[in-house]
Amino acid sequence: MASKLPHVLYPLIRKLESVSRLSDEERHAIESLPVRVRTLSARQDIVREGDLATQCCVILEGWACRYKFLSEGRRQIFSFHIAGDTPDLQSLHIPLMDHNLGTMTRATVAFIPHESMHDLT
Repeated sequence: MASKLPHVLYPLIRKLESVSRLSDEERHAIESLPVRVRTLSARQDIVREGDLATQCCVILEGWACRYKFLSEGRRQIFSFHIAGDTPDLQSLHIPLMDHNLGTMTRATVAFIPHESMHDLT
């Protein structure tokens, strides 16, 4: 008998279930989200300040960070993100990105359209 592989959004499901148990219906709703998975190299932007975001991302593997460039050109990191995190969820509610989101290591990222996230919530 072949073992069932975990769903691509398992890191998100695992993170949510560390806080509260998901019902079968909630788990199925997450698993039904349309996702596009990309593997990005280290130091690659996922989204840039000023972009009109149309999708959210879930970090599946690797590390990412939210950051801004300061006037003298240095980078200020606001937060670090690991597998299961949805670091740009606020893009559902802001018209333009007010920060950058980039990989720190090679990372696998799932992209979910905003429309689908709105339907889920």
